[in-house]
Amino acid sequence: MKRLFGLLIIGLLLMPIEAKAFTVTFYQRNDTQTINSQLGYILSDTQSTGGALYWQQNAVLDADVDINWDVVIRHLDGSETSIDTGVANYHNPASDGEWSATWSCPGATMVATDALKITGNITTVDGTTSRIFITEQLGWGGLNASTWTFYFAFTKGMLSPPPNTVWGNRVYHGDTTTDTRIEGIDYNLASGSYAFIMD
Repeated sequence: MKRLFGLLIIGLLLMPIEAKAFTVTFYQRNDTQTINSQLGYILSDTQSTGGALYWQQNAVLDADVDINWDVVIRHLDGSETSIDTGVANYHNPASDGEWSATWSCPGATMVATDALKITGNITTVDGTTSRIFITEQLGWGGLNASTWTFYFAFTKGMLSPPPNTVWGNRVYHGDTTTDTRIEGIDYNLASGSYAFIMD
């Protein structure tokens, strides 16, 4: 009788994960990893400490700048499926500090060995600098349609002093004071996975 009761409890608590959606925030850390043959900075649900940055120069201090992101699924064999490019574009942040922009993720099918690859881009008239961030293999069955909010820590100013003055724009990431992150990522886990669901 006790065994039967235990099995009933387990049956109530262990629900197929594909039937329930989850939401996660991913932080752009300052350490790196190689996943599915792609080297990148770690994209994870925990933040690192220490901070890092990437930058793109400008011809003049107040030249136009765009900050945006490419969203890709990276497969086990190293191939990729692009979901969208240049998303959550922020044109000309007015000052130093934290800024944000949103993107409507249309949803996408995934398999358990896939990873998410997010590439941050800083674009000026002088070119584009990009930085790759990649998750571990996620065990997800897919992304759901949802609104993602991209937060980034930004500064602009002098990169090198006179007489060879270079101006530039910087995006920081990797700790709680430069808390560059993506909120609102909605997903389902891969088919056949189970977890304790208490509601």
